Amino acid sequence: MRRNTFTAIIFAIAVTLALRGPVVAQTGQASQSGKDQVKTDSRMIYHNGPIVTGVPEVYFIWYGTWDNNADNTAVQFILTDFLSNVGGSPYFQINAMYPNGIGGAPSGALFYSGAAIDRYSHGLELTASDMAGIVGDQILSGGLPLTPSGIYVVMASADVSSNSTGFCIPAALPQHGTFTALGSQSPWAFVGNPNRCPTVEAPQFYAGATPLSTPNQNLAADAMASTLAQLLSRVITNP
Repeated sequence: MRRNTFTAIIFAIAVTLALRGPVVAQTGQASQSGKDQVKTDSRMIYHNGPIVTGVPEVYFIWYGTWDNNADNTAVQFILTDFLSNVGGSPYFQINAMYPNGIGGAPSGALFYSGAAIDRYSHGLELTASDMAGIVGDQILSGGLPLTPSGIYVVMASADVSSNSTGFCIPAALPQHGTFTALGSQSPWAFVGNPNRCPTVEAPQFYAGATPLSTPNQNLAADAMASTLAQLLSRVITNP
């Protein structure tokens, strides 16, 4: 990926996070003073939860139909290229600044380690348990390896919905969790396709109802890259 394109996507990620609203420090307080000014000097407090250290290996599961047109093929290429470059970037190394209680911190790195295809094994409307099941099925069938450092991301085509997890619902956060296969527990994440509800899932690329230019001139790919980067940071800091 060209460096300026990668930088543009990272900027889009920052805009996405800003559109989600102000971030509240882990102290649980959002102090204000003066004319509704948000307090910005609160420390981030560690609350004894697990974090992912080492170098995660990230796998895609292309769920639904992705081989029916050139646009979908382009989305796959852009997202695979993005995942191959985001590990070790200044954006992703921010995670390395927040250690756990014994000083262990995320490495700020990750590897894209492969992909599998799933053609609607759990239907068109997915629940969180469906998403975990999609990943578990790939492990049990040998479609993807079970690795201790693995993170498994379900990438949905535009005909797939998930009302129960908040996809296409304004202000809902991207979904992630854990699954158990072969006696091991690993994290999974879900990235829905914004072409299903673009003004909700890609608001950074809209001015009202008017679509704006995106870094790769591909709304689905660039919005999914933004969601993917945010999700991976969430998984690494709160698996």
